[in-house]
Amino acid sequence: MKISNLKRGDVVLVDFPFPEEAQARKEEGKLTAMAWPLIQGKIPSSAEPILFTTCAPIGLNFGNQQFEKPSSQQTIVLQNVGNAPLVIHQIIANGDYTQTNNYASPLPPQASCLVNIIFTPKNGGYRTGLLTIRSNAHDSPHTIYLVGHGLKLRPAVVVSGSTIHSSTQNVLLVPISSTPNRSILPTDYEINEESPAFRLAKLSRRSWVKTSNLATVRGSDIKEQLGQLPTRDLVEVDKRLKMVLTF
Repeated sequence: MKISNLKRGDVVLVDFPFPEEAQARKEEGKLTAMAWPLIQGKIPSSAEPILFTTCAPIGLNFGNQQFEKPSSQQTIVLQNVGNAPLVIHQIIANGDYTQTNNYASPLPPQASCLVNIIFTPKNGGYRTGLLTIRSNAHDSPHTIYLVGHGLKLRPAVVVSGSTIHSSTQNVLLVPISSTPNRSILPTDYEINEESPAFRLAKLSRRSWVKTSNLATVRGSDIKEQLGQLPTRDLVEVDKRLKMVLTF
């Protein structure tokens, strides 16, 4: 949506960045840096299984995926390019990733099998994982990097004004949380089901505006406008923001 249309007090749905995103982006970089297939480096003997995968670079990027909704599957072909039967002991996908396969033991020379991987983000932000294959091949285990971005949209209140919105691509927000993990702070502003703000902001449950978590996000991270806080409630949020900024 156009950030030039946003006003102070608007309640929006945001794909907030997460702390683990920096490490995940580093992992994602490996997916483009490792641009070779997973294959053994030595020449096979007459009795040696060699594992080869069509996955090159040796990683899968699932891109954006809605929180708790499974992605379309991506498929890796595993092939025994050696001269002896390949026995795969274990195929494991960790993190937010699951796998199914049609491997039948043993895998004869030149035969192949399929591994299907699905990404179901359990949280928002970049989510990394590994597919690990343990076999009787040389240099087992073999690892394939997995990365995807979970879209967990969260409500927030816009606290920046039109001057910023018309001159930059950034927006100042304070998040709205319905599940406070710690004690309620003096800087939190409650919006309960009986408040007019609850209906106008189009919230689904009792929530707290967490002014201590003031954040700057890119306009592209804002996915939808929900509603708006009434002036009275925005004034209360501003009071708490002032407390935060003068601590």
